Amino acid sequence: MTPTDLKCFAAFADLGEEELEMLADLIEVVPFHDGQTVIQEGVASEGLQLLFSGRIAVTSRAQGDLGNLEAPTVLGQASLVAVGPRELSGTALGEGELWLLSRTAFHRFAEDSPRAAVRVLEAITRELAALLRATGGYAG
Repeated sequence: MTPTDLKCFAAFADLGEEELEMLADLIEVVPFHDGQTVIQEGVASEGLQLLFSGRIAVTSRAQGDLGNLEAPTVLGQASLVAVGPRELSGTALGEGELWLLSRTAFHRFAEDSPRAAVRVLEAITRELAALLRATGGYAG
């Protein structure tokens, strides 16, 4: 992964090279294989997950099959700031990479670059609000 790879995600699009380099150093790259469970419903969230390559079939116990997600996409936006169980499961459809930015790593980033961290949180908040509106939820 290179720092510029992060630019494909809207949450990081406004960051400068130095800030992207800091983030890249904090992200854990997790390769996955076809059929592998990459997100487990009910398991405590760890932080923000970035689907950099590949596809994931998403399901939930309450709603069943929710469709497929293709890279690049962001998962678990709220998990960056809130602790709680995952609300869905994801199974790999082929090979790919999931990148994890843990809450702890994000807090280190925020200590080193607070303005950049605020910009990331603002972008994530916009994404969450759009998801709420699209699903009929309230987003203020």
